[in-house]
Amino acid sequence: MIHSIIRRRKRFFSILFAGSVAGACGSGSQTQLPQLAVSTIEDNVQLRQTAEGSSFTVRAVVTNRDSRELSVALCGMEAQREIDGSWTTVFTPYCASNDVKTFASGESLVVPISVFGYTVPGKEPKLDPRMVPGRYRVRFGVGVADASTLTGSHLLGHVQASTPFVVTQ
Repeated sequence: MIHSIIRRRKRFFSILFAGSVAGACGSGSQTQLPQLAVSTIEDNVQLRQTAEGSSFTVRAVVTNRDSRELSVALCGMEAQREIDGSWTTVFTPYCASNDVKTFASGESLVVPISVFGYTVPGKEPKLDPRMVPGRYRVRFGVGVADASTLTGSHLLGHVQASTPFVVTQ
């Protein structure tokens, strides 16, 4: 079951990434990257450590600054920590679904993000030992909701990072 979920999540983000490359290389209004802002409500959050692992929760505000309707992936938000001046992914969730929220130009969406890693054998996702206090950001998959497709929810993919925040002990 877990391996099936992992394969679906990897396929979803592969498609999302391929769309972002295609969007960045093309021209014209259909391939313009989505215009949005992602910030966090909290500037500082606390790292919670238990016998089972470590975690923190942060709330992100995603604002559509585009003239088009945009869609945001509600699962799969990576957490990255700044290590020696480079952003390094220390958390990638396992998603049971590919939930997507579509919102109009000018609208904002508050998304709570739980970042966690387990130290207990057999529980996923495993704790990345680099997930310690420091400067972090989260990354969202986002795309344009294309009403001309048969499904009405085709994503031209892009990954957008939030503003940085600090995780404390």
